[in-house]
Amino acid sequence: MNDLNPDSSPDSQSVEPEPEPAQAAAPIAIIGIGCMFPKARDLRTYWQNIQDGRDCISETPESHWKPEDYFDADASAPDKTYGRRGGFLDAIDF
Repeated sequence: MNDLNPDSSPDSQSVEPEPEPAQAAAPIAIIGIGCMFPKARDLRTYWQNIQDGRDCISETPESHWKPEDYFDADASAPDKTYGRRGGFLDAIDF
């Protein structure tokens, strides 16, 4: 059978097609960044908090919700949370 099909001989080599050259990506420029994190309204304060090892996790503020209305020590309780602490943002200006 190998005599009928030259591609099936043990000595034949498969030739892979050459891949297309990659297109050069268009240059981009990052000209700014905006962010808000718990206890940091800007990137500089965020990095300073990291450098200082500041704990930005706090008790749930009353301005967000009343923890006693939603807290349940049972993690499987429906429509409740068993966490009292989180990383909360201050008021956001729109």
